[in-house]
Order: sequence, then structure tokens, then C-alpha cells
Amino acid sequence: MIMCKSKLTFITIAGLLLAFTGQAQDTNTLKTVIQVFEAQTDTVVIKGFKLVGSVSAAAGKVSVLAKESTGTANRVKLYGMAVVFDSNQQREMAVIDYNELDSLIAGIDYLAKITSDASSMSGFEAGITTKSGFRVIAFSSQRKGAIQYFLQFSGGQRISLLPEQLTQFENLVSQAKASLDSLRSGK
Repeated sequence: MIMCKSKLTFITIAGLLLAFTGQAQDTNTLKTVIQVFEAQTDTVVIKGFKLVGSVSAAAGKVSVLAKESTGTANRVKLYGMAVVFDSNQQREMAVIDYNELDSLIAGIDYLAKITSDASSMSGFEAGITTKSGFRVIAFSSQRKGAIQYFLQFSGGQRISLLPEQLTQFENLVSQAKASLDSLRSGK
């Protein structure tokens, strides 16, 4: 009987540890301010969104959405953007805080203009990463070779973009920021 109780106690403690560990891991995946805000409990959170536009890529479609999240208990509003990739095989999403948008736009602009002599080495990879792990990447494996562009969601598979698709994506991010600026200023 004592052995049975100790096994039951061990199983209960192990179960609680797993539950707390799982909860901690879920919290750790929330890397942006807006994600943490939207995950709050004991209050209603309104998640507003507006499709800014989409870019067709060879592997699927990349959409940019402007986000406004409101906590009804205190009427606090947070703003941001979501990037969504849809294909037949997968759906990926990244949430980006409003305060990251200027550096993301500047980073994409820099990457769009980068040349193969960005490094003294024969190849290079340059990129900008948001808090949620979303990356925009420029890559060249040969000095004087063509530059390849990619989007990547938190360490997942890279999504190839042509230079004109990267420009379209940059324009959508800029439009999302302009839309959010209008909301924030009350216009």
C-alpha cells in the first residue's frame, strides 16, 4: 500500500511538473508585446485586423495584415502587424509589434539594395529578424553572383522571393505602418 501511494504521489508530481513546464513553454513562445497582451486572461480582448495586401510567391501567398488589439477592461490599445504565409502544405504566421516596423522597413530596404560585395568572403547571408523570429534574408553563395531573397518564420522553411516580390512586400509593410499611424493619431 505504501509503495502504491508513493507511485501515485510521484505520478501526480510528475504530471504537475509537466503541466507547469508546458505552461512555461507556451508563455515563452509569446515573444512580442502584442502576443502577450492578447494572451491575457480574465478580460475580453478584441483583436482587430485589416488585410493590407498579398504577394504571390512561387511556394504560396504572403499576406500582410495590420492589427489593433484592445483590452476591454482598461481600453488599452496595442498595434502591430501580422505576416501570414499560406500554401497547400503549410500556414505560418508571425506577429510584429508596432515599434519594430520602422527598423523592419529600413532593414528590408537595405537588403533590397545589397550587392554581392557586401562581404569580403565569397558568399554571405544578411538578414533582419523581429522579436517573433520572422526573418527577411538576402543570400549569395558566390562573389559577383545573384542575390537571393527569402522570408523565414521562426526557424522554419525559407520562402523564396524574387527581387520585385521583396519590393512588393516592403511596400505592404510600409502601407500597414501608414494605416496604423492613422489609427494611432485618430484620423
